[in-house]
Amino acid sequence: GDLKLDLVVSASSSYRPANAKLNAQIGPKGQLSRISLGHHAEVNFSFAFLLSGTFDIAQQPQSFFFTVFIPSAHQEVEVSGFSAFCFEVGTKLRHRYTGKKAVLLSAAETMVMHLPMQPRGLHERMQAATFMFDSEQKNFTLTVRTRGSNGDFFFSGADSADEVCEDKSGITTGKEVEIIRGKHLGVRGTAEGFFDAHGFLRVLTPSREVFKVHSKDVLLMDE
Repeated sequence: GDLKLDLVVSASSSYRPANAKLNAQIGPKGQLSRISLGHHAEVNFSFAFLLSGTFDIAQQPQSFFFTVFIPSAHQEVEVSGFSAFCFEVGTKLRHRYTGKKAVLLSAAETMVMHLPMQPRGLHERMQAATFMFDSEQKNFTLTVRTRGSNGDFFFSGADSADEVCEDKSGITTGKEVEIIRGKHLGVRGTAEGFFDAHGFLRVLTPSREVFKVHSKDVLLMDE
């Protein structure tokens, strides 16, 4: 039969929940998880796969999704060790690279707080980033920083929207691409996110212009 795994979360730094009773799986079929955090907290979390019901380290799945939700402007999350990441077109999140495979997620100060209740809800998709990890990554870590109240950390093992994180032609966030058709023919830039469910991708140019182009109109540049 199928091998069952448990994703085990442990704090690798000091951790004090505001309310430990809130640490639970929530939402439809428990697809969303919540970890209670205290006010003005900074916590490092480590994630690893164990064989279900045991303490035995399991062989990593070939690849898997891990989605982070930012509920308000009072929280930021730094994730490292991923192979790629993506977010919904129109996202309310901001991101900044802090390393080769590390990114810091935050939200604009004007974003209205929304506590996620399901992985693929309309509001949730706008405040989510999905990370992809491959089999070479035996475990992964992230850091959550909060200030003020209601800074609980929410995550899921599912992608935030069908096809949003589909890798097409090897083009992922941060890859150098060239527009090969249309009015922006010949423009080169950096892919932002993945192709959305309608096949469109945002391309950021060196002059900080952003073009939205279809998959058939963009080509991955040789690395």
